[in-house]
Amino acid sequence: MKKRSSKVFAIVLAAMSICTIGGAVTASAANWQDSKELIYYSGSGDVVKTQSRTKEDTSPMYLYNLPSSHKNFSYVNCIGTSTQSPKFGYEGGRVCTATKNTYLGVGNSKYYSSYVKEWGYNYCNFEIAPETHSAGYIEVKWSPDSIGS
Repeated sequence: MKKRSSKVFAIVLAAMSICTIGGAVTASAANWQDSKELIYYSGSGDVVKTQSRTKEDTSPMYLYNLPSSHKNFSYVNCIGTSTQSPKFGYEGGRVCTATKNTYLGVGNSKYYSSYVKEWGYNYCNFEIAPETHSAGYIEVKWSPDSIGS
């Protein structure tokens, strides 16, 4: 009888250990939901900017250049800011992209490593330079944080 209760105890302990270990490996990013933005580009050659959002962890930022944009992006940068601007873009922001000025074609997406949190900023946005200088709209989906990248 003592051997049987020892085996039962060992099985229960093993099952509890597996449940505990399984629960410990879940990953999360706080602000990973994509927001969709339609941004007017004047064709002036200037950059356009997404709205500022809260950056809550050090995971990569995510950007998807929707097919409806009809414009490649000749370069994209992550911008870190101390305050959230109510308008598009930033005031006094800093380029925080690990690899600056990266290309992003129509219909493609990319994860961007940045130093937004590491350099002490709480908000971020993307700065985008359309490849062609014709007026029109660009459409993106993006998130400040990501999961499983």
